[in-house]
Amino acid sequence: MSVHLLAVYALCWMSPAPSAAGTLQWPEALPADETYLREVAAETWACIAYFVEPKTGLPYDSSERADHTSVTNIGYYAACCAVAARMNLVPRDEAVARVRRVVDAYGRFQHRHGFSQSWNNVHTLEPSPDDTIISLLDSGNMVAGLVVARQLLPEVRDAVDSVLAAMDWKPFYDASDGRLFGGCDLARDRIDPGWHIGDYAGDGRMAAFWAIAVGAAPPESWDKLNRETETHYGLTIFKPAWLGGGLFMQTQDAIFLDEWNTPAGKSAADFAYAQMLYAHDRKLPAWGWSACCGPDGQYLGWGALKVAVVTPHAAGMAAQWYPHQAAECLRKLEALGARAPFSEGGEVHRLGFRDSVDLTSKEVCPRYLPPLDQAMMFLALANVLENRLVQRAFLENPTVRQGCARIAEYQRQPDPAWLAELRRRDREPLRLPPRSRPVGPSRVLIDDFEGATPSRNRLDGVNEAWTRDAKDDTVSVRMSFADAPGPGPAGRCLRVDYDVDSPNPAYGGVTLNLNRANGNGCNTLSMRVRGTPGQFKVELHCGGGSGAARVLGVKPDEWQTIQIPLSDFGGMITDWDEMDRLVLVVEDRLAEPKCGTLWIDDVELIARPNRE
Repeated sequence: MSVHLLAVYALCWMSPAPSAAGTLQWPEALPADETYLREVAAETWACIAYFVEPKTGLPYDSSERADHTSVTNIGYYAACCAVAARMNLVPRDEAVARVRRVVDAYGRFQHRHGFSQSWNNVHTLEPSPDDTIISLLDSGNMVAGLVVARQLLPEVRDAVDSVLAAMDWKPFYDASDGRLFGGCDLARDRIDPGWHIGDYAGDGRMAAFWAIAVGAAPPESWDKLNRETETHYGLTIFKPAWLGGGLFMQTQDAIFLDEWNTPAGKSAADFAYAQMLYAHDRKLPAWGWSACCGPDGQYLGWGALKVAVVTPHAAGMAAQWYPHQAAECLRKLEALGARAPFSEGGEVHRLGFRDSVDLTSKEVCPRYLPPLDQAMMFLALANVLENRLVQRAFLENPTVRQGCARIAEYQRQPDPAWLAELRRRDREPLRLPPRSRPVGPSRVLIDDFEGATPSRNRLDGVNEAWTRDAKDDTVSVRMSFADAPGPGPAGRCLRVDYDVDSPNPAYGGVTLNLNRANGNGCNTLSMRVRGTPGQFKVELHCGGGSGAARVLGVKPDEWQTIQIPLSDFGGMITDWDEMDRLVLVVEDRLAEPKCGTLWIDDVELIARPNRE
């Protein structure tokens, strides 16, 4: 029997006419898809339940069972326990016991303003000595998960309410900026002034929502969030999109909040569909680009996604809009080995999907990230299979209803035409929109640094040095013209002196504004580099998306010509017109040494033979 995901808009309880939406239907899972997704959901819950520290009951961060876990993991795990009980995947008494144990463990963490730092030891409950940050992003995620647990399991309400009541969000509102600070460094006992929750379609939206809901931030702070956009296949999507870590950034809060008719929700649905079109355009066997653990063990987060690596949880989360397309994608990933059984101690377990697959090498990541990637997938599938179960539970909470009442977009009625478009996308074969073949020059000189000033490039764009926090005097980046050090061609180059050796999170670099240049006739970014950082990151931003690549093996005593295929930047970029900026980034966690000099010369876009 197919699952009809009814549009019961009593979900948003302040809606004046829920009956008006009662005849609408959400995209529905076909019978074969429902059966398949229920099997996947059951195995995914088994994975989440399996990787738990037996002494404290805290969820391990990954199947590697490392010593520390995050507060996001705690909140999402609690929600999964409650949802699994409602889906009859675990006895209710066991679910209650599991949630009580993690809430009790959280209560024994060290706290400031009612918040604990993000990472704590699963065995001793001591804070991590290596990551001493209270993150409001993580705290917002934890709140969302705990709210769902308290709504579905009344037995834990008092314990959860004590945690929520102790959290004082007011010190984290920056009245001079109009947004929330991102967090607090407990090691230095100060709020980080250079970190704000900035992106509307980022992973801090829940924290911004909750601060408004509890009255710690004014409703106007919602409008301060960055709404910069990019376009893929005719679909307008909020940034940071691919560059910021892919699909989870836009979809994770839609697991809890009713975002079917909000700009963020529509952007998330369009982003997922654009990923499908991109895979179809590139003739890839599957889609699903989101932050994950790659097959090589490297975490692919902000600025690190790879075109070849996809993650099943992205398809699972996209199932909320496209259940059929998601099920088809998951079947393809299963065929590549991503759902193979897990063996440990002589026993074999069915724990759902591993965290990622390399579509080129066909290598499967051996790890699971149970309370994060698998949890987001499980909760999203619960929405699909159980009539928006997670959303309904979350929106029953009085504080959540108060937040929805204060933010106008959460009071909108559903749009029948939009729901019909989602159903069409889900059921019909993928078709690329018509487009003309992009044309442009075969060479675009960005800068050879032989001009009158280092602050103006050959495209008449501004070159500027910057740091993460302009007020942090422990970090600096300065740029100037310099005679190119030999051996090598004579002439001038750009000298970048950097210092990211700081007790604070530190990065900085140089931005070359590209003045809407057309790079469609080119396929490679070329530059000459020399210097001390060993490696640095390069970001390319244009109207059709943003992507990043890393430059490795930079040598202090030798010039090298670095050529990066534009395809390596990812970003689902198919049109390199209206190029906005090229950003060179030196980060404290990558640069070695953390103080030094980087020389740059002859930065250009070129057309190399054998373009794919």
